[in-house]
Amino acid sequence: MRALNMNPIGERFVGSLRREALDHVLLVDDQHLENIARRYVRYFNEARPHLRYLQRIPDGPANDNHAGKVIAIPVLGGPHHDYRRAA
Repeated sequence: MRALNMNPIGERFVGSLRREALDHVLLVDDQHLENIARRYVRYFNEARPHLRYLQRIPDGPANDNHAGKVIAIPVLGGPHHDYRRAA
């Protein structure tokens, strides 16, 4: 019975993966799918802001240094970007 409580969370994540990553890529094989999914999970946890966390990143950097130039790093071939402060 406990697994039923996790279905909405899993379905929402899989829907986000499909809409934000897989709809923009032609998959070649299972290895390609696994690679795209792994890269999306990293982006999802380290760069994408979440409403639940007040638009903060779950595993993002803790420092809120507002000085320095901002650079955009393409993620998943370009449909998404990770914005970071240049060192």
